[in-house]
Parts: sequence; C-alpha cells; structure tokens
Amino acid sequence: MYFVTRRVHGGEYRMRPDDEVNNAIGYILALGCERHGVKVATFCAMSNHYHATVYDPLGQLAAWECFVNSRLASYLNARHGRTSHVLDASEGNAIEVQGAVFMSKSAYTVANPTKAGLVYDPKAWPGLLIGLRDLRSGRPRVFHRPDDYFDPEGLLPEKVELVAEPPPLWERAEFCRRLTRELEESLAQHRAALAAAGRKWVGIEAVRAGRSGSRSEAESFS
Repeated sequence: MYFVTRRVHGGEYRMRPDDEVNNAIGYILALGCERHGVKVATFCAMSNHYHATVYDPLGQLAAWECFVNSRLASYLNARHGRTSHVLDASEGNAIEVQGAVFMSKSAYTVANPTKAGLVYDPKAWPGLLIGLRDLRSGRPRVFHRPDDYFDPEGLLPEKVELVAEPPPLWERAEFCRRLTRELEESLAQHRAALAAAGRKWVGIEAVRAGRSGSRSEAESFS
C-alpha cells in the first residue's frame, strides 16, 4: 500500500481544474490502472499537485507511475502549448505505508482542498476527487478519451472506467466507516487551524480564475 504524491514544477497551476482537465487526468489515471493493475482507494488533483492512496497487487507501481506521470505531463504541455518540464520527481514520491497510516493518508488526500484553505468541504472541490462517495457506491467513474490530445483513430479506448477500491485488508463498508471517522477529525482540525490563523476560504471561483502559470501560497505543497 502506498501514498503517492507528484508536484508540478515550480508550483505552477498547470492542473487548474475544469471539466476537460478533470476528464483527462481521470482517463490517464484509469488507463494506467487498467494496464498495470494498480488499485486506487483515493485520489485528489489540486491545481499544482496530486495525491493518491493506492495498492499494488501485481508489483507494477513503478510502471504505473511512469505511465501516469509521463502521459499527464505530455497532455498538460500540449494543452498549454509548451514543451517544458512539468512534474518534479524531486518533489514527488511513493511512500509505502501500512494499516492505520494508509487510512490517515487516505483522509489527508480527500481533505487536501480543505487543508489548503480552498473550500470548506472537499465535496465542493471542482477538481478530480475520488473519495468516500466513490468508495461507498463501488460504482465506476467513466472517463472519455481526450480527442484533442489522443488520436481519435488510434488504439486507445474511447472510454475507461475506474472503481475506487479499498485494500483487501478491509471490507469496503469497514474501510468507509473508518475513513469517515478519520476524515471528520481531519477536516475539523483543518477548519480550526484556518479560523485560528484568521484566514478566509479562497473559494471555487478564485480557484477557477487563477492563471495556469501562477503559484498559490495556500495550495503549494499542501
């Protein structure tokens, strides 16, 4: 079981959320999971980094990371008309975790938009978030091939599905119950910390209005 993070070079807003970016990230993520057998429990794409908790039954995590990160970087360069370095290996890693730590990192992943002071409730985050709703339902999220980047006449599937999967250490219902408790505690701490610091929530509109080349003190490296 692993906690995975990868950050955009220089903290740029290259992953600023909108429907097209969310779908492209989801498509690349799901396609990587389909090819390499990695299972995603939680995932959150912020404007300048992402977090995920995953497990790797086939020992293909390194190949999965290479696939996801290289395709994501290439897509973001194409979207922004650039050829620059996108994702920093030096500021991202996959940490092997066990039991309670995997649970706490899953809560951290889902709570990240709140921890960063962007939205009060992570359910309001406009970026791609795979969390409790997906884990509880067990239903697949469907992502469509971004034909402005991938060749519509190529070999890649028109759509792919991703199901949030708790590690086999827990039954789905038990994992959701424990994650709910952990997430509620985490959110309460983050909200209290923001209030104590006298900060206001950034809000969805400000997030969406941010320039792709800017850097946010609130969101960077959270």
